[in-house]
Amino acid sequence: MQEEASIERLLQGERTMDDDEILHSYIPAAWWEQQLAKHPMKRQMLYWQLTQPRHEDITKRLIHALKILESVLAMDPLAGLKREDFVGKFVDDDHQDDMAAELTELVFLSERSKDVVYAPKYPETGPDFRCDLVSRPIEVEVTKLSGTEGEIKSEGLRTQLDTQLYDVPSGCLISIGMLAIRTQEDLTSAYRSIKRWLKKQPAEGEHELPNGLRVRVYQTNLDPRHTVVFARSWKGSGVGGHEEQVLGKIRKKASQLSGRCPGLVVTYADLEYIFSFADTINGRGQSVFRMHPQISAVILVSNVKGEPPRTLFRNPFASHPLKEEEIDRLNVAQG
Repeated sequence: MQEEASIERLLQGERTMDDDEILHSYIPAAWWEQQLAKHPMKRQMLYWQLTQPRHEDITKRLIHALKILESVLAMDPLAGLKREDFVGKFVDDDHQDDMAAELTELVFLSERSKDVVYAPKYPETGPDFRCDLVSRPIEVEVTKLSGTEGEIKSEGLRTQLDTQLYDVPSGCLISIGMLAIRTQEDLTSAYRSIKRWLKKQPAEGEHELPNGLRVRVYQTNLDPRHTVVFARSWKGSGVGGHEEQVLGKIRKKASQLSGRCPGLVVTYADLEYIFSFADTINGRGQSVFRMHPQISAVILVSNVKGEPPRTLFRNPFASHPLKEEEIDRLNVAQG
């Protein structure tokens, strides 16, 4: 009951009634019940973003994006069905990353284009958006690159580690640095070394364990019965397969574009994809471009410091090449 009251208080906070209505429209009560029923370390990141004050900026950006989506749907005769479809995917583990990327792209498009339509071919398959950048419609298909099969397995083991550490008494809020866990033995070794270290009651700040693992302690005043791990480092940690996944994603997303107007595939990528992405597109990616002329360009979106936030790779075989003024509106570097 205390946690439920805390959630309600945080959800309301200093937000306006419009903010509250948006959250209740897109995040159903049943989802909150499901999250509360889970082990705390198995709850979705969305849960923590909505309930923890340190994530307030993320919550504000989410509300802003949802308001834009609501305004796009306002004049859509299929608004109710599209909203229901979006909500179902947004709160689902398997689709949440892609839907969050769609929301981020919607905010970007709404600032630079007009006549934005969400899911223009619904209920048939098709692009995520259609909009007018300058003087003609453009289709936009969005995806999130967030892990190869090997990385997803490693991520599952990391989640097990976080869950086990939650039951270690310390009262600490920590993040663990780059850590490759590929086997149960890796998991057991990491757990034991961190558990031993926590018994020393570490102070706030950066720490390096005897095995070289780096851990940062943010707080030491939480529930003394638990240890909370709240941040992850680069999940790739040397696990390969990125090139094939990038090309596979582009092939798959190309099928959502009609080929009757310019089409963009926008890829939001985690850190491990960034440094090889250009080589992939400019290498084997050219064969993919040749086979899929409905793609006018692929855009890489990155939040890596020192890298362009958006990089555009033109398809030299495109049926509908982008015009220079359209590229200017997209505010991209060119790869």
